[in-house]
Amino acid sequence: MTSNKPNITLKGLKIAQFASEETLCFEATVYLDGKALCIASNQGHGGSDRYDTLRPRGGFKSGEEAGAASRKLDEEIHKIALRFNPNAVKSYDDVPKDQKPFELDDYDRHMAEDIVTTWSVFEFLVGNALTRAQYEKDLKRLLTRRAVFINDAGEISNTKQVPKVRWENGFLDALRAKFPDETLMNDLPFDEALDRFMGAAS
Repeated sequence: MTSNKPNITLKGLKIAQFASEETLCFEATVYLDGKALCIASNQGHGGSDRYDTLRPRGGFKSGEEAGAASRKLDEEIHKIALRFNPNAVKSYDDVPKDQKPFELDDYDRHMAEDIVTTWSVFEFLVGNALTRAQYEKDLKRLLTRRAVFINDAGEISNTKQVPKVRWENGFLDALRAKFPDETLMNDLPFDEALDRFMGAAS
């Protein structure tokens, strides 16, 4: 059975650590189920993320065209939120008077149960994708001519970076033989290695 949950990923991630104060200062293209959706960014001063439409080549021809694109993005984001949480509402005005929307940052168990606004759900999903993208960058750097092991306790260890000649001449084979009881993350499919890497860090 295919899941209807939205698959949100980021590409072209740029992080400005020097400008990150209360929040992470970043910009990235948001992809929904493998297709570019919008540009996400945060100025790093503690505010919410910003989501902008993808500009066509040559820019928008008019303010009306830009406005239509923005409204279309709003609708797309609402549909995404509903796929994740059927209780998502577009604004506080859509919440029944006897209920109060539940806003949160990282308590995902509530996301599928309580009433939340569209933007809260989407920011949550983008935030998860941002975290994964950062770990992905770290793991790719770590796997660059290094052997990375994870044991049954979920503890990560790694060798120093080795020269290319040594790497291509049995370096990993020797380590597989020396540490047969540990999982060599270099041998795992990258997504599986990333999941285990993130689990070890949590």
